[in-house]
Amino acid sequence: MNDSENTSGYARYLEAKRTVDERALNLYVWQRFIDHLNAIENTRSLHILEIGAGTGSTFFNVLDNVTHPSIIYRVVDLEETHIGALRHKLKSWAQNRGGNVVEYADRVVVNLSGKSIDVRVNVDDVLRYLESKTESLRYDAIIGQAILDLFDIDYLLTLLEDVLRQGGLYYFSINFDGVTTFLPEYNGDIDRLVENIYHASMKEEKRDGSQSGRRVLMELMRRGADIIQAGSSDWVVCPSKEGGYVGDEEYFLMEILKFVKKELLASQEIERKVVENWFSHRKQQISNSGLVFIAHQLDVLASKE
Repeated sequence: MNDSENTSGYARYLEAKRTVDERALNLYVWQRFIDHLNAIENTRSLHILEIGAGTGSTFFNVLDNVTHPSIIYRVVDLEETHIGALRHKLKSWAQNRGGNVVEYADRVVVNLSGKSIDVRVNVDDVLRYLESKTESLRYDAIIGQAILDLFDIDYLLTLLEDVLRQGGLYYFSINFDGVTTFLPEYNGDIDRLVENIYHASMKEEKRDGSQSGRRVLMELMRRGADIIQAGSSDWVVCPSKEGGYVGDEEYFLMEILKFVKKELLASQEIERKVVENWFSHRKQQISNSGLVFIAHQLDVLASKE
């Protein structure tokens, strides 16, 4: 039994998409981010904030690659189960590296040979946490992965600017940007309608999650940030002829289908019967290891000037 089989609900979805994110992550943008973090002077602690940290996919990648001897890393996520899973994995991560772990109600302190990591955890809504103005630290880096589509990016960046040091880094990865494709084609007209309705469901008065990648890139430029590196980070889920889908990606695809179906059923633009037939067809393709899924996304690394 793998870890995802021990996890329920949305937390399992996050674990299932981990392999999808790992393939998608733009390695040029990622490496520039790590290089910049490792260039920060080690005469003081390195301060990192991650919003919407989930169960720790990016969090552990950072810990595995940053060489700074003292890290203060704050994670904020709305779901207590996500933070609980992250804390559990952190304990195993540290023990596997011969580290000592001390747990508190709101933090976990890890001491490794030559490195101290102080992880401060907050179960809270990201905007509520930032709006509370309780944060006294100024961060060297702010991280957000696959989360900006949920926010009014202009407002979110205004809040984040207040807690980022001058010259500090924004690292925003897996930002959805306007393409959702299921292959093979089911019906050209229906496929286009499905995509249009799904993307429209991400739009509100001040939020367009369907184009979060280009919006955060343009908003950072408007604010005078230096765009250090940007690049595509597309999700591509494709079965192999012999082994089907990687890891738990069949579950990931089913959850994506359910997300789309929910928005289709809430729309007046498409008949319920059409939705049910489309969903049944796509579900069968997954069962037969015959569905390919593509979503276009962008990764952005910038510094506050």
